[in-house]
Amino acid sequence: STIDFPLIASSVYTVHVGGVKKPEPVNEVTVDPYTAKVLGARLQSKSFAFILRQMHLRFFFFGWKGRVVVGFFGLLLLLSTITGIFIYSRFIRALPHWWSIRKGRGFRISTSDWHKLVGVVALAFNLLIAVTGSILGLENLARYSPAASRAMHPPPNRSVRVPPPPTL
Repeated sequence: STIDFPLIASSVYTVHVGGVKKPEPVNEVTVDPYTAKVLGARLQSKSFAFILRQMHLRFFFFGWKGRVVVGFFGLLLLLSTITGIFIYSRFIRALPHWWSIRKGRGFRISTSDWHKLVGVVALAFNLLIAVTGSILGLENLARYSPAASRAMHPPPNRSVRVPPPPTL
């Protein structure tokens, strides 16, 4: 189904070979770029990256129900992040520039400024992760609401005509 080209010319190619029928497993096959000889193969589902991704997406074993649980955890993270912004907003605004690190005022003040900087960046990162995780996790519930389904996956506009690509 896909080929990963190596960054180094003398390295191996990784070919992802899937079956025609679902749920036949996808194999990762490494191929010598000079002889096209198969050097090794493994099931993609046995790789650490696959297991980590499935754990992140759906708690690995729980399918669409796991995605909904992950979506609810995303909502909890979103709520936690928003309350953190409200609770610490006065602290965040304490300096004219929240990103500034005061030097020459002692170790305690400098580390406090670093702590605030890392905290504000973490809040922004958590907000991004929470919003995208909630949407991706809870999109499985769209099947129960036609309006939510249309909002998440709008049908194509049939009145818009896309011109064909130019011929050379």
